Amino acid sequence: MCASIKFLAILIFLTPTRTSANRDAIGLVAPHRTLMNDRLYDYFDVLSLLSPCLTFFRGKDSDPLRECCVNVKRIAELRKNKQDEQHLCLWIKAVWQDSGPYDSKRLPLVGKACHIDFYIPPIDANTNCSLIAWDK
Repeated sequence: MCASIKFLAILIFLTPTRTSANRDAIGLVAPHRTLMNDRLYDYFDVLSLLSPCLTFFRGKDSDPLRECCVNVKRIAELRKNKQDEQHLCLWIKAVWQDSGPYDSKRLPLVGKACHIDFYIPPIDANTNCSLIAWDK
């Protein structure tokens, strides 16, 4: 029964709380091809990768969950070039807009907290993803 409740909680969390208008409006319906195992990734991939980080990004946990750190490392591997950075920024914006409030100032903290050499810039609804710097 505990596993069933956990599954339902994850399913409810992964169901966007708003319509898909955010990702449609910024052209995120079509996936972007990465060099990582020639795999396509999209909004829902980023959503599932970042969902374990939600309590950390909301400031409810002082340290990210282990699963969050594993997923942040996977996101770091997706970032190969400026175009990847721009797509990740747009998807992060859409994911967090759909997932509710978070503290964008906690995004840059996750790499260090997970002992990963990776920097996620503070991304919020007003971020211009074509201008943001992914280097510290």
